[in-house]
Amino acid sequence: MSDIMRISYGQLFKDYPDAVGFEQYRKMLGIGRNQAYKLLHEGKIPYRKNGKKYIIAKVNIIEFLLASEVE
Repeated sequence: MSDIMRISYGQLFKDYPDAVGFEQYRKMLGIGRNQAYKLLHEGKIPYRKNGKKYIIAKVNIIEFLLASEVE
């Protein structure tokens, strides 16, 4: 099932680049600013910062969603 979900999420997010900014990340998950910051700062979704900009790998967002499906 995980492989099917991984493919489904890959198709769902196919129009997004491999690394997204903060606003794209929020849009992908459909969440608000506070929840988005909380997920990042709690380490639930790995990210990098370039100055003030957040950079989140699309694969990390997909892995987070897959882990959420299991819970």
